[in-house]
Amino acid sequence: MRSPATLSATDAHVEILMSAAHDLVGLTVLSLAELHDEISLLEFRALVVLSAPGTLRASDLGKQLGVSASSVTRLSDRLTARGFVDREANPHSRREVLLTSTRRGRLLVEKVMRRRRQLMARVLDAMPAPQRDSVVEAMRVFTTHAQRVHHLDRIDEWVIA
Repeated sequence: MRSPATLSATDAHVEILMSAAHDLVGLTVLSLAELHDEISLLEFRALVVLSAPGTLRASDLGKQLGVSASSVTRLSDRLTARGFVDREANPHSRREVLLTSTRRGRLLVEKVMRRRRQLMARVLDAMPAPQRDSVVEAMRVFTTHAQRVHHLDRIDEWVIA
């Protein structure tokens, strides 16, 4: 008889995880809903990247978002026009553009992330403490194994929003 650790995941296990993933994405969508079409998902993803300290070359932003140089130009034009991003020529290379999130851009990212945390906390608070602890531990275990099995240790480089 095989030990439980060597048994394959069943379709039922996978479906439960699919449902949980769907609900987590739903909470993400809800956290973005209050933007009321103020900003697109791609624009928000760009602000998440740019909210890190320092400046970023427009070409590097394009790589992180997986979009072309012309798309980054249009994207940065829109974000600059609305006061979310500052853009300047690179003093060391006139062909490069440097982008920085403005205070307004950083505040928008903080607002959405704060809302997302509130939505998740509300779900966790609805659970009895032992279930909450079990869910959190299960997510920690799942995350560890997902990173190991699929080499997701570089997930911080992905801009999901």
